[in-house]
Amino acid sequence: MPKRKRWTKEEEQWLKENYQKFSNKELAEKFGVSETSIQKKLASLGLTRQQQKKWTKEDEEFLKENYESMSIEELAKKFNVTPLAVKKKLARLGLSKRSKKRTSEQTEVIKVKMSTEALTAEVDETTTSSPSTSIEYKPNLSYEVGNIIYHPVWQEKGEVIGKTTTAGGHSAIIVRFETLGEKKLVERWRKR
Repeated sequence: MPKRKRWTKEEEQWLKENYQKFSNKELAEKFGVSETSIQKKLASLGLTRQQQKKWTKEDEEFLKENYESMSIEELAKKFNVTPLAVKKKLARLGLSKRSKKRTSEQTEVIKVKMSTEALTAEVDETTTSSPSTSIEYKPNLSYEVGNIIYHPVWQEKGEVIGKTTTAGGHSAIIVRFETLGEKKLVERWRKR
């Protein structure tokens, strides 16, 4: 079992004067102790790096009236505290932000991103169209150079300007969008 450090009065005084300038890791290295030892020593000396907010009745009323219409980040900025401090205060007041459910479009984007490397090529010949009409982008469809696609999540049209393969060998298209620029999108895929 390692020996406990005996702190000198000089070391304690140095900590009191300088602890805000260094991380616990840096202090641990300086004194040759663990970060936990530093945390315990700072606590025993009553030294904290962040002042805890003293919530007033007015603050609490503001939270009660606005927590549903303002984001956690907006509330944190208003009260000059961390988002975590706001979440904890809301919990203590018995208030909770309603968790937002993902839209089906957001879920589709997540599935595309997570599945890109686990796809197999499956040709779907139903997407041939003239450049004047747009096709709603779906990752399981096949596209041709010159097709105009509409990406429902990004709400933007773009022209298929090339074809490529992903690092995993799956089929992809290169699309030049009006404002987003060039993007690589998967095509002809399905889950294994």
